[in-house]
Amino acid sequence: MQERNYAKHSWELLTQQPGWIKPVLVLSAAMLVPIVGSIGVTGYGLEWARLTAWGVDAAPKQKNVQVGKLIASGWRAVVISLVIVLCFSAVVGLLSFVANLINGSFGTLLELLIQLVASVAELFLGVFISIASVRAAIYEKISAGLRLDRVLDMVKRDFGGFCHLLLLVLAAGFVAAILIFVIILIAGVGLMPSILMAANASSRDQAMAMMLQAMGPVLGVGLIFGYGLSILGNAYSLVYINAVALWMRQFDVPSWGRSEDPLPQTATPEPSSNAPMVSMPEPQETSVPDPQPVQQVEPAPVVTPEEPEPDSTNEAPMKTAPIEPQPTTPLEVRDDAEIAEDGDPELSAEHEDEGQSQDVDSLYRDLYDVIESDDNDK
Repeated sequence: MQERNYAKHSWELLTQQPGWIKPVLVLSAAMLVPIVGSIGVTGYGLEWARLTAWGVDAAPKQKNVQVGKLIASGWRAVVISLVIVLCFSAVVGLLSFVANLINGSFGTLLELLIQLVASVAELFLGVFISIASVRAAIYEKISAGLRLDRVLDMVKRDFGGFCHLLLLVLAAGFVAAILIFVIILIAGVGLMPSILMAANASSRDQAMAMMLQAMGPVLGVGLIFGYGLSILGNAYSLVYINAVALWMRQFDVPSWGRSEDPLPQTATPEPSSNAPMVSMPEPQETSVPDPQPVQQVEPAPVVTPEEPEPDSTNEAPMKTAPIEPQPTTPLEVRDDAEIAEDGDPELSAEHEDEGQSQDVDSLYRDLYDVIESDDNDK
C-alpha cells in the first residue's frame, strides 16, 4: 500500500528544525510587497519542493537564501499558470460559444453542462498546475513544466495520490472559508452598535462620523486577523507544495532524463510509515566499493625498502678508513692529536707509539743512504 500521508509528512519536515516559524513570518511580511513579494514566496516553496522531490528530507532553508533564485523559480510558476489557465479558458470559451449557436433548450442545457464540467475541472486544474510548477523547478526550465503529457503520465500512474492532493486543497479551502466567515461575523458584531447609532443620528454627517469612529478599531483588529490568516496561508502553501513533491518521489526523479523523455519504468516501492516513497536509481546501489580489491592492494602502500644496517655503514668508515672532516659538520670529526690534548690516555699512548716507529724508520732510512753512498764511492 502506497503512502498517502503527504500532508503529515510534509508538516513534519517543515517543523523538524528549530525556528521553523521564522521563515513563515518572513514570507507573510514579504507578501506585502506588490507582485514581487508573491512571486518570491511561491519560489521559496518550489525550491524546497525541488529538493524534496529529489529525495532530500530537509526543512526549508532559513539562512543564505538566494532571493534572485526564488524570484526566478516563482516566475516560472507564474508563466506556467498563465499559459495553462489561458488555454483552459480558451477551450471552455470555445465550447460555450458553440453551445450558444445551438438554439432551443438543448443549447441551454449543453451550455450549463459545459460550465458544470469546467467548474469541476478547475479543482483538478489547480493540482495539475502545482505538479507542472514543481517539474519546472526540478529542471529549472519553463518548457519542462509545459510538458503536459509527462504530467498526465504521472497522474495516470497514481490517480489515487492525485486525488489525495485534491482533497488536501478542498480541506484547506473549507477551513479558510470558515475562518473568513468568523472574521466577518466578529467584525459585523463589533460594528452593529455603531450602525444602530448611525441609523438614529440627526444628520448624515453625524452618522458618517459615528461609522468612521467605529471603523478604526475594527480595521485594526481586521489587520491582525488578516496577518494571522496570511501566516496560516503561507504555512499551508509550504506544506501543500511539499506534499506534491512527496507524491512525485515515487516516479524516480533522480533517474529522469531530458524533460521530453518518458518516465522511468520503475515499480513503486513499498514505503515505510515514517519515510516517504523514494525509488532509488540502480547506480546508487552499485556505487559502494567492493572491500575485496581493497584487501588485495592493501599491502602495496606499506611496502618499504630494506633498511641498511646503520652500525656497519656508520662505523666502518671510522674503523677502516681515515675520517676526513666535512664542511657541514666540522664538529663531528676531530684530529686525534686534539683529542689527545684533551686528556685521553689511550690516544696519547697511540701517538707515542707512532712517534717511536717514525724515529726507527728514519734511522733505517739514514743507514740505507750511508751504505748506498759508500757503494757509489767504491
